[in-house]
Amino acid sequence: MKITIPEGALLKDRQPITGNFTLEVREMLKPSSIVFSSTNTNLTDGSYLETDGFIYVNVKQNGNYIDAQLAKNITISIPTDKEDGTTTQLWTGTEEAGENENQFAWQALNDNDIIWQEDNGGIGENQDGNMVWAKNNSFEFSFGKLGWCNCDLPWGQGKEFTTVTVELTGNVGKFASYFALDGDTFVLFCGKGYPV
Repeated sequence: MKITIPEGALLKDRQPITGNFTLEVREMLKPSSIVFSSTNTNLTDGSYLETDGFIYVNVKQNGNYIDAQLAKNITISIPTDKEDGTTTQLWTGTEEAGENENQFAWQALNDNDIIWQEDNGGIGENQDGNMVWAKNNSFEFSFGKLGWCNCDLPWGQGKEFTTVTVELTGNVGKFASYFALDGDTFVLFCGKGYPV
């Protein structure tokens, strides 16, 4: 994975930061990474995504997070073994999904997720809005804020579904919230051969 941050992109209280900062990055490029991070490929509407990889990017300066909104787009490149011209879509993550608003899920891009006012519309040559095309073994795209960013396609269109019931017995504790900030019990289902 590669992240390019242009000069003047990072803000604190809407002012460009100067000096040293700490870049915090998490990458989920395969199903095992998703499982061990207690994240998922669920959309906020209850449907699922087939992942091409997702990442979390944040910045701290002097121990404090800076503004999530950027002054300029950063460029993110996620590796892929898909053929040139294969498409994926961009999504943004939210940590406020579910009944108690403490679960992780994906949602459509917001207006400020890509900065459209930049030269060339703020997008790369292989990106059109939320669509990205594979080129030279990567999905490369522009993004205008820090946080969770995802290259995924909706899963299950035209497929038959089935119901899986999981019965937990004994002392199982409380179901875990996002990143297990609350609770300690996880139930994860990974369909064989599907990055979902």
